[in-house]
Amino acid sequence: MVYATTPSFQAGTNYAAPSSITTGALPETFAYSSFLAPTQATGPIGDSMSMSYDMYCRRLSGTSALGATTSYADSGSAPWTMTQTVSAR
Repeated sequence: MVYATTPSFQAGTNYAAPSSITTGALPETFAYSSFLAPTQATGPIGDSMSMSYDMYCRRLSGTSALGATTSYADSGSAPWTMTQTVSAR
């Protein structure tokens, strides 16, 4: 079985990133930050994930559709490292 996939674009992202993608009859919607990083995605049954960023466009935290949270922290000086911490729901 073949399903058509239809993206939808809007002026808010200067038509650079899809605001939604529909496959068959199942829509998924997206939201973006001012620098076009994904901040929210919502699936056809209301499941959603979110991401947040700092002023330098680095990831701060993310929350999965199942409620698990991932936090990110960088070292702030050389050697540059990023630590990822995951907490289960």
